Amino acid sequence: MIDGYTQGRVVLCVTDVARGRLLAQAAKRAHPAVDLNRLAILPCRYSDRTLQAAVRGLMAHNGPTIAGFPVYQIGPATDHSGIQLQTSQAGSASAALRRYLTLQLGGVAFTVVKGEQAVG
Repeated sequence: MIDGYTQGRVVLCVTDVARGRLLAQAAKRAHPAVDLNRLAILPCRYSDRTLQAAVRGLMAHNGPTIAGFPVYQIGPATDHSGIQLQTSQAGSASAALRRYLTLQLGGVAFTVVKGEQAVG
């Protein structure tokens, strides 16, 4: 779910749009004050469970680095289209890192972007 996607709207990302609509209708039946006109249902490629498992698998074997590059942040992309990895400038440009992720994620899509190490 994306809250605040557009002011006053809520986005429900689902792997099955028809079941997402059923879920919204069930929420309306349980709580009649729910305004479904403020809800957008968008398809997403992967479930949160699938993406979280992929992240845990990567981090269990790698710790604070992956393929020798620092991991500043890693997790599901906002729209659940895959995994997003924030790393150093060198990591974001590394073909070797992308090859490693392709092998380790078993078909789960990913993006690698330059990030910054958290301070504090």
